[in-house]
Amino acid sequence: MNKNKVASVIVLYNPNWELLTKVINAASSQTSTVFVVDNSETDNKSEIEKRFSYFDNLVYKSLRKNVGIAKAQNIGVELVKGGGSEYIIFFDQDSIPVDGLVEALLLDFIHLRKNNVAVATIGPMPLNSQTNEFYKPRLRKNKKIIIENLDFYTTKQIISSGGLMCVEDFEVIGNFEEGLFIDGVDHEWCWRAIRYNYFVFLSPRATLVHSLGDGDKKILGIKIATTSSFRLYYQYRNYVILSFRSYVPTYWKLNNLIKYLIKAIYYPVVRKDLKLFTRIFTGIKDGFDIVLNKTNAK
Repeated sequence: MNKNKVASVIVLYNPNWELLTKVINAASSQTSTVFVVDNSETDNKSEIEKRFSYFDNLVYKSLRKNVGIAKAQNIGVELVKGGGSEYIIFFDQDSIPVDGLVEALLLDFIHLRKNNVAVATIGPMPLNSQTNEFYKPRLRKNKKIIIENLDFYTTKQIISSGGLMCVEDFEVIGNFEEGLFIDGVDHEWCWRAIRYNYFVFLSPRATLVHSLGDGDKKILGIKIATTSSFRLYYQYRNYVILSFRSYVPTYWKLNNLIKYLIKAIYYPVVRKDLKLFTRIFTGIKDGFDIVLNKTNAK
């Protein structure tokens, strides 16, 4: 594989440096350039230089504030465009790409395009770091298909970490929606791509160990990824925003309606923190305000 074809983007926010070192080591060995876009309030340039001075393919950009995952990723896209790479792959600061991951995804992407399949993005099979089991959709199952002797799974959305895309397709599909800030950003981009007649795939030849939120808990018998109070606001706000869009899958709207109703009980009652209920209520209110054009998403 010519790794010069692919550049990687890692968005930081107050990272665990030991874990990040493993991520950057792996990304650096598999891609031409590692663009690190830092959402932390602190400029970590000195820490980056101290830890990664031996890398000649790492570019660090500090934003000195949290501008959201979407805007940081868009900045990464522009950096990749400027660097001349044909493909881009995103990694979370705590998701370590295994050896051969990028090559497997790139070969699959090229295979699909050679067979006239308009693939927007292809990602690895996400493996739950806590349970060592693959994440599986609750309602809409991924469909296995075979294209010229290679099997793939078609899906409606993938997480951004490990997702490989062709840079030029951003001209058609558009950038990540910055108004969403954090939750639903990766899924919305996939749904938008499908609206433009692209397809989204998972590759059984690639695996990425990943953890959603703050870990999984069983609530009323349903396994749900719990999250911080900060993200809780955006989950409810963005659910309201996305629920009013026709290209967002109905199964996602229904699944998350049930999940967020359960969370609305779990967080303030089980955790006995009414401030969390205030976060939820504010998120819902702001979501409707945005939908009704009373304010802009930010």
